[in-house]
Amino acid sequence: MTSSQKNNVTVYEGNGEHSLSRAQTFRWHKAFLEGRENVEDEQRSERLTTSKTDKNIECLRTLVRSDRHLTLRMLSEQLNLNRFTVQQILSEHLHMRKVCGKMVPKNLSIKQKKMR
Repeated sequence: MTSSQKNNVTVYEGNGEHSLSRAQTFRWHKAFLEGRENVEDEQRSERLTTSKTDKNIECLRTLVRSDRHLTLRMLSEQLNLNRFTVQQILSEHLHMRKVCGKMVPKNLSIKQKKMR
């Protein structure tokens, strides 16, 4: 058994189900063998969310209300946004979901329910 495997067994025995995965234990073991001394996370450059702005959300709301048959691809091309970002804005910010190819509000009003 290699030293990293022994460490993995030791970590698991000490912490049980709350321990790191085997792969993560091997990564940490390798990092410490290469000279790492700090267990804190290293600094990362965080990307700012520039696509989920109020302006983009309002533009998307206007587009969807003008034509509910627009696809995610069409919306993303018109707004020059990633398709996944458009999906997130529609579901998280505008609280809409896809029903038979149309984006509709999740909660219908009483008037909307009568019109169905």
